[in-house]
Amino acid sequence: MKNKNSIRILGLVLMLAAGAMVLSGCSSYERDWEAAVAKPLPTNDITGPWKGTWKSDMNQHTGGLRAIVTKEEDGSYYVRYKATYDLIFIPVTFEHDATLKANVRDGAVYFEGSQDLGWLAGGVYEYTGHATNKDFVSKYKSKGDHGAYSLKRPK
Repeated sequence: MKNKNSIRILGLVLMLAAGAMVLSGCSSYERDWEAAVAKPLPTNDITGPWKGTWKSDMNQHTGGLRAIVTKEEDGSYYVRYKATYDLIFIPVTFEHDATLKANVRDGAVYFEGSQDLGWLAGGVYEYTGHATNKDFVSKYKSKGDHGAYSLKRPK
C-alpha cells in the first residue's frame, strides 16, 4: 500500500511539473524580457532587467533567476521574477511578482515587500534587500523556506 501511495504522489508531482512548464510557456515574460534587454540600461536607477541566482538556506536548492523591475507612481517598485529549479531532474520555471516598498538613501534603494505565492509555492514570501544600478540583492523568507538571491545587470 505504501508503494502505491508513493507512485501516486510521484505521478501528481510530475503532472504539476508538466503543467507548470506548459503554463510558463504561455506567458508574456519572455517577450517583455527581450524588450527590456534591448533597451539601454539605466545608469542611475534600478529599473529594467536583472539576472542572477537564488539559493535556499533551508534545503540548499538553487537555480537561475531573472527580474524585470518597473517603478510605480507611488515610488515603489513592481518586480516580475522568473525562477528556474530542478524538480526530480525535471527543469521547471516559475513566474511570480512582488511590489517592493522603497527607501532611497546613501546611493542605494532599500526595499521590502511580501507576496502570497499560493500554498503550492510556499505561501506568503517576505523580501528585504537593497539595490544599486549594478547589484540587486535580497533575502526572502516564508513559513517553509528562507534564502537569498543576487542579481546583476545582464550583459
